[in-house]
Amino acid sequence: MKIDPKIESILNKALAGKEINREEAVELVKINEHSYEMYALMSVANTLTRRQFGNKGEIFAQVGINVWPCPRNCGFCSFGADWNVIESRVELSLEEVVERAKEFENAGANAIFLMTTADYPFDRYIKIAKAVRKALAPDMPMVANIGDFTEEQATELLDAGFQGVYHVFRLREGKDTGIDPASRLRTLEAIKNSALDLSYCVEPIGPEHPPEELVEEMFRGKELGAVNCASMWRVPVPGVPLAKLGKISELALAKVVAVTRIVVGNSIRAMGVHEPRMLPLLAGANQIYAETGPNPRDTVEDTSRGRGFSVETCKNMLKEAGYIPLEGPSKVFQGRWRFKEKNPGELKSNVRVLVFGTQPPCARCQQAEREARQAAEKFPPGRVTVEKHDALSELGQKYGVMLTPTVVVNGKTVAVGRVLKESELVEIIKKEAGV
Repeated sequence: MKIDPKIESILNKALAGKEINREEAVELVKINEHSYEMYALMSVANTLTRRQFGNKGEIFAQVGINVWPCPRNCGFCSFGADWNVIESRVELSLEEVVERAKEFENAGANAIFLMTTADYPFDRYIKIAKAVRKALAPDMPMVANIGDFTEEQATELLDAGFQGVYHVFRLREGKDTGIDPASRLRTLEAIKNSALDLSYCVEPIGPEHPPEELVEEMFRGKELGAVNCASMWRVPVPGVPLAKLGKISELALAKVVAVTRIVVGNSIRAMGVHEPRMLPLLAGANQIYAETGPNPRDTVEDTSRGRGFSVETCKNMLKEAGYIPLEGPSKVFQGRWRFKEKNPGELKSNVRVLVFGTQPPCARCQQAEREARQAAEKFPPGRVTVEKHDALSELGQKYGVMLTPTVVVNGKTVAVGRVLKESELVEIIKKEAGV
């Protein structure tokens, strides 16, 4: 079996840990979904994710707080006032939001998202968020999903107990949505200038979106420093204007997930897909969403009785895809936690770990990288970086790599031709960092 040499070159570049450019990403999005190239693309993205996250999967759980006719009238949203799909006003009470968030946590969700319509009162949202924060475990991340806001309001979100924000520049923002694109960009800039971590998504994807539009949003998320990227298809909700354009296939969604995964590289801490589906989980995604309450892709007041997935259903899907569902709070969203005063046992300086292996990687090289990444997770986010490199690369030659796997810590070779166990590497990192 042979694949197109141009596609093969781009995929080999990605496997080697090198960044691809916009033009190369467009070439990948143009791949025929029923070709050999498509399955090679999925395989590479799948390999990158499992290599980086060690087959760990995550579940983010979203509580929709309200639904009422929204004046923004986005062409894909069931909440749009002019579409008359949702005519009633439903708003969960503070107590109901707290209860549902707590239920998600108890069920094993790794992060809690709180979503409202774009016109929901900000002060009321902050009050609810503070109550939820008080009810959850101190290390359970909270992520806001609301309308546009200012830098001052970003600080209020942090003060209320949020670590992250889900905010995106939707495809054809300002044309298919009733939201000013400039306002959307100002909010993304406000997030970037704050301590909030950004969750970004290429969405909502329809069959009319060309590769160039999709790729532009992939790179926007990367350039904004998103810690979590995702891809989401558009659901053709009956009665909304864009429903007539139809829906992309699950295979097409998997392709966009795969290319997004390759574009963002190791800059992210999780790769998501929405809605949860199996093929994208075999094409680079390792994070999916559970939902309750109102949902703009649904026509029922509580999506847990409609399109929404439970935490248990998400766990089963992750397991079926070969992932081990993460237990406990996610480390994806850190917010102000990353600035906590150092404990005596924490690192005094950053540490760089290089793992050299064969290309494509053998089982022992993959295990060496897994052990290194697991060791890095024992320390605060960002303090220990792990990089995978080809033993035959220029960097490999610099360090005189002859046998694989070889592990280098801050320029010092610490293991040659063997798998360095997590516990061993933790001690080496501590010593190197002066703990």
